Amino acid sequence: MSDREEGLAWQVGVWDRISQIYWSEIDRRFEPVVDSVLARADLQAGEHVLDVATGTGAVAEKAAVAVGPGGHVLAIDISPEMLTLARARADQAPRGSK
Repeated sequence: MSDREEGLAWQVGVWDRISQIYWSEIDRRFEPVVDSVLARADLQAGEHVLDVATGTGAVAEKAAVAVGPGGHVLAIDISPEMLTLARARADQAPRGSK
């Protein structure tokens, strides 16, 4: 395994291990930051959004509401565990906001 591959595997492992802590503790602490970022983005109905490093999907969830059913949000992350939580969040969202 190359140094690059080792580094990536380490990074993925870190995010996978703390995903539940993010879900249960950190997301709510960052809610004011998320709200500020989205206000600054000034998303409009029908827009398309790419959420890079979505983590548990907190930004993607609110972005989906902002762009509405005519828009689209694509959320990506290197951590499979974080993406599992982001999918769960999206599945819990009201229809029309995904």
